[in-house]
Amino acid sequence: MRVTVSRFFREYPRWQVLSERVLPQLVAETPAGGTLRLWSAGCCGGEEPYSLAILWLEHFGPGDAPCRVEIIGTDIDSASLERAEAGLYDHSSLREVPSEVKARYFSRRNGRFLLHPEVRELVRFRRHNLKSDPPPRNVALVLCRYLVFTYYSGQRRLNASRRLLHALRPGGALMIARKEDLGTAAELFTAWPEAPGFFRRAF
Repeated sequence: MRVTVSRFFREYPRWQVLSERVLPQLVAETPAGGTLRLWSAGCCGGEEPYSLAILWLEHFGPGDAPCRVEIIGTDIDSASLERAEAGLYDHSSLREVPSEVKARYFSRRNGRFLLHPEVRELVRFRRHNLKSDPPPRNVALVLCRYLVFTYYSGQRRLNASRRLLHALRPGGALMIARKEDLGTAAELFTAWPEAPGFFRRAF
């Protein structure tokens, strides 16, 4: 399954919950000087993992973070990953980005928007097939939106969700899209009551 449409801070209210409630809690649960791993599974052109990087920079200036961050963007489509590495986007990809954030982290380039290096250097991309490749490990937060919980059902959804579960550290969290539900994977996660759309690893 190849999903090629995304944008920065898609469903912005959900990103506000991530910023205000989820990220601070996950940072607090990470040992001082340790590494907070964030994984965007099915990252398309990189908008989602780069949104995570911007969110991190909005929280922590250089040298201010209590832990390191490692942001991973994976996708099965090589062309999407090439676009992500380039970090150059059309205006339509930025329509939910607040103007002041856009000014801080993007430069105009021939009618398009180029991400600043301090954002791009926080993210690494790799090709990954969610159905067959081993997932990253010890991940604090997995973003999996408009893929498994939109296009998969039944046993296929459950199998993919188990891979997401195995990526998460104890207490790690999953973020899904506003119109999605866990369905057959509900047994694997528990709802995060203070954070709608977020679920924590159940075991």
